[in-house]
Amino acid sequence: MCAGRDTSWMIKTNEMRLLLCMVSLSALLLGCGITSTSSSGGSRLGDAWSLYHNGEYADAADLFQELVDEDLSVAEALCGIGWCRLHLRHPDLSRTAFQSSLYADQEYLDSRVGEAFALRDASVPDDGRLMEQARGSLREAPSYTFSHETRINADDLRVLLAQVFYYHQEFDSCYARCLEVDPAISIAPEDTLSWFMYPNFQSALFAELVRLSELVSND
Repeated sequence: MCAGRDTSWMIKTNEMRLLLCMVSLSALLLGCGITSTSSSGGSRLGDAWSLYHNGEYADAADLFQELVDEDLSVAEALCGIGWCRLHLRHPDLSRTAFQSSLYADQEYLDSRVGEAFALRDASVPDDGRLMEQARGSLREAPSYTFSHETRINADDLRVLLAQVFYYHQEFDSCYARCLEVDPAISIAPEDTLSWFMYPNFQSALFAELVRLSELVSND
């Protein structure tokens, strides 16, 4: 584990989104099992991911870009650039990299997941596309784990969807996603006693959303 890794790219940019994402992901476990989408450039691809794992995101992005320029392992290298840009707090550049990766391989799952997070943090969020990518990724891989950071997984996507639903005041859908992450949630909309300490169910749900953000970040 790389203690103290900066994951503040997970924080949304406008006021409500910032509140919903007030708890960012903590330090993430190192990835493993690096694979190349091309037989060429594989060693440098591994080197780039090693830099990424060490938190050297700018250097990793440069090496990934070299592979793209040489037309080697393009989809994965562009995916790597996307994740590096997220960590470097450049969500718009990150989204561009993920989109380019998906142009090279439209089914590249790690890029679809990455684009969902980039869209949330983008200067002009696109929640429709975000939900399409997050839902599609969960349908394809209900037990998803990012190939190179095992602490980014399906529950992060579920919490992300719950945040978007809350932002759009779709509280029933938000609650349903929260239940998928933790079926033992102690509040229920029809059970007023379960949230008597809050002025309304929405406030209690927000507190649960913050708790779940902490929960998935520590898994």
